[in-house]
Amino acid sequence: MNRPVRWLARLFLVTLGVSVGLAFASAAAAGFARKRIVSSGNEDSDEFEAVAIFDGFRLASRAKGLRRARLIAWFGGADIDLRAATLDPAGAVIEARAAWGGANVRVPAGWRVETKGFGIFGGVTSNAPTDGLPADAPHLQVHGLAIFGGVSVQAAK
Repeated sequence: MNRPVRWLARLFLVTLGVSVGLAFASAAAAGFARKRIVSSGNEDSDEFEAVAIFDGFRLASRAKGLRRARLIAWFGGADIDLRAATLDPAGAVIEARAAWGGANVRVPAGWRVETKGFGIFGGVTSNAPTDGLPADAPHLQVHGLAIFGGVSVQAAK
């Protein structure tokens, strides 16, 4: 084997080892956090936290003035459906974090959704249209962080 190939093979093995080590460390931390970080609120709450650690969480919100939500998917999945919810007139903010898991937010057509965030071996995506909406359209901000996972916003068509 020539020198560049050996170097690439070593780099791959080191990267793989670090990734596996991070996964085990994160899994151990998630095990401790599972009992300490819990969901709060319900389908009618204007503010709620959805926590899915080694588990799944599903919520179909019917909030009358949703202001804030926090999603945590850590080795699990969170699915939040906001199609029956109404936003606060000032708008709402959702903070979504996914580590080795996924967080999905469903919104109705006609909402102005502003998605910000980044991923490390993961991604933050949205298919919600940003143009052609009226100025007074309900405004939702989604701040996402995905580490070996994903945060997605899906608008109804």
